[in-house]
Amino acid sequence: MRDAAHARGLIVALLGALGAAACGASTQGKPGDAALDGVAETGGGADSGDAADAAADLGGDDRDGAPDSADATIDVASDLSDDGSAPADAGADADAAVADLEPAIDLHADADAAEVAVLDGGGDGTRDTNTTDATAACTVCAAYGTPSLAGRVTTSALANVSGMAASQRNPGVVFVHNDMSRPEFFALSESAALLGTFTFAGLPVVDMEDMAVGRCPSGTCVYLADIGGNISSRTSYAIVRLPEPMVSPGQVATTTTLTAEKLTFSYPDSAVHNAESLVVDPGSDKIYVITKEASGPSTVYRLTGTFGGPAVVAEKVVTLTVPKTADGPATGGSAHPCGAGFLLRTNTVLYEFRIAVGAVFESAFAATPTLVPLLVETQGEAVTYRPDGRGYLNTGEGAMQPINQVGCM
Repeated sequence: MRDAAHARGLIVALLGALGAAACGASTQGKPGDAALDGVAETGGGADSGDAADAAADLGGDDRDGAPDSADATIDVASDLSDDGSAPADAGADADAAVADLEPAIDLHADADAAEVAVLDGGGDGTRDTNTTDATAACTVCAAYGTPSLAGRVTTSALANVSGMAASQRNPGVVFVHNDMSRPEFFALSESAALLGTFTFAGLPVVDMEDMAVGRCPSGTCVYLADIGGNISSRTSYAIVRLPEPMVSPGQVATTTTLTAEKLTFSYPDSAVHNAESLVVDPGSDKIYVITKEASGPSTVYRLTGTFGGPAVVAEKVVTLTVPKTADGPATGGSAHPCGAGFLLRTNTVLYEFRIAVGAVFESAFAATPTLVPLLVETQGEAVTYRPDGRGYLNTGEGAMQPINQVGCM
């Protein structure tokens, strides 16, 4: 009978190999994962022992660990009890898992293949600790296909959509919000059917312009960016954060009130900026705001502070090389769920900033952007990667706007 540590190490090594075999060259590891340090140091000749050693770096927190199998092939993970001990049949389950996987996995595969990105989680797409439910591996598309229509918004309450973010907890669900000052956001199916309206009281907003779904202490949260300067000149801005709600893609539309918290900030020297793009690092929950300039490139600012705490001053990261003057100003952003970079759009074009495997997320702001496919709306406003990285969705501001989609080629 094997002990708990042995079983857990075997599980992680097997899962890493499984993710590598399933995703191959089209997947990419979440940059900066400490769990992959041991693998990266070995170059291309590591064996299964190296994979287990790298997994050991995770300690008790599997947020950056190897992917859970999408079909829950490895049962041992669910056999581990809450106190970390292995039941009597843990070793047998592990042996069975090895036997089941041997036809598909070479446990002596190149260690570079272990750099496969994943969102470990408790069945909700988050990177929580002590979880066993299987989640799909995150993919980086080698190339994108042709844009197409996914659906069209028909809800009268959504007449000026400004932000969009794919849900991490609810497959097939996207969140959107209107421009300006209404303290609410909405859940839609990818075909644009209304599934829910979510309000938050006691935290007024001035000009909400973008949103994101990312990590937070409670698991995953919806981030709403009150960062616009279209209505009036202002020097105080805010990010509102709420726990991500549960939504079924087939449910009847409901209305729910959620509890929100706010991070208030200003720019250095109390500068006045208009901004419409929010990016949340999927590996650390660091928050970035990208300005909207009337002409020429945008500037990236980083926010470091405590929600519900005192106001903070944003830190300038870099001025980007885009948008170009002919592109129009930046109107929306989205971080790749693998941590592989981000999207930045304007009314007319969409840029992707992609970084090398092993690079920290923030290095994406220094990457050379590439134009990627975009089906242009009347007033293009919002964009979001799919939660598995297999493409993205975008929409525009105005009544009866389409939700357009692009997938991997």
